[in-house]
Amino acid sequence: MAIYSDLNQKNVETKELVIDVASVEQSINNILTTSQMTRFFNPEFGTELGALLFELNDHLTTTRVETWVVNVIERWEPRVEIIESSAKLVPDEHLMIINLSYKILGLSDREFNYTTTLTM
Repeated sequence: MAIYSDLNQKNVETKELVIDVASVEQSINNILTTSQMTRFFNPEFGTELGALLFELNDHLTTTRVETWVVNVIERWEPRVEIIESSAKLVPDEHLMIINLSYKILGLSDREFNYTTTLTM
């Protein structure tokens, strides 16, 4: 029996359920790829990471991204405990590569990794 499940928003037609690890990973992806002020009745949900794509590619900006990612995941995804976060900015291509290491509470002691590339 699954511990965690959500509606699979990637396949709206079949309404398939994703469970456990896939459910949590889908939630993390939704949080990081949703811009704030785009969800009605919940304008604080999501991030403003896209705005940082045009900042200087320096240690301060990278640290801001890493801190922002950890804070937003801790706020909106209570099933996750972040172990490590890293970010890399590729300003010439307007890319941001985000890596997370995390544990899923109540599921296992195993460490999971999530990587995404955000672009403008």
